[in-house]
Amino acid sequence: MPNGTQASKPCRVILIEDDPDDVYLFERALDQVKAGIGREVVLETVCDGLDATYQISIEDLTNRLPDILVLDLNMPRLDGVRFLHALRATFQLSELPVV
Repeated sequence: MPNGTQASKPCRVILIEDDPDDVYLFERALDQVKAGIGREVVLETVCDGLDATYQISIEDLTNRLPDILVLDLNMPRLDGVRFLHALRATFQLSELPVV
C-alpha cells in the first residue's frame, strides 16, 4: 500500500444476491469484518445477474469498478455462472475479484 492511500480509501463491495435474508446475513457479517479491519467498507446490492451486468458495465465505463464482487450462482433472469462468463470475457474485467 503506497503511502497509506489504500487504507484510507473505502473498500467497495457489490453483492449480487436475490434473497433478502442472505443480503441481511451478509450485511451483518460485513459489520463484523469492518470492526476488525478498521477500514470503511461500502456495500452495494444488486438483485440479479442482468441488473449486475448493467451496473458493472456502467462502472467500467466510468472507471468506478468495485474492489470485489460477491456473487450468488442461483438467480433469476441471468444466473451467476452466465454472469461470470460474461464478466470474464471482458478484458478489463478479467482481473476483478469475484467470490
